Amino acid sequence: MDRRPAVSAFIQTYQPLTPESPCLPVSLPHVREAIPQLPLTPPELGECIGAAVDEEAIRTALHVISTERDALTYLGDLYGSDSVAQEGFSNAVNAILRSIKNHGKVVVCGVGKSGKIAEKVVATMNSFGIRSTFLHPTEALHGDLGIIGAVSPELMEDT
Repeated sequence: MDRRPAVSAFIQTYQPLTPESPCLPVSLPHVREAIPQLPLTPPELGECIGAAVDEEAIRTALHVISTERDALTYLGDLYGSDSVAQEGFSNAVNAILRSIKNHGKVVVCGVGKSGKIAEKVVATMNSFGIRSTFLHPTEALHGDLGIIGAVSPELMEDT
């Protein structure tokens, strides 16, 4: 018995179990010009020497540097004048020092971008010889709280 006609009829009448999302476009937008092909390998060093200066890239870099400078200036002013910020900073430093003296480890938590920053904080502390580990809050709720010891300060990252 040949099943090909039945399979072909099934394929033609098949409807997906869920409807398409109304958020997705029905068709892709028309592209007017072709996207230029880029080489798969980086340019040779000789090709980069004497290349024209990209002024937009320089403007963007200077804007980023200026923004970072302003943020650091604000942070310096905050810690220099706000007693709550000074107390919080002092408490964090003292908690880390107590952990080091008592052979504990610093537990750093965060979710999303804060979690990524927390992981980098852990990597930096470990490179300085400060025992530390990252704990995702969801994993903490599902049994990983055992990682926290009696002398482990917890640092919570928040955006």
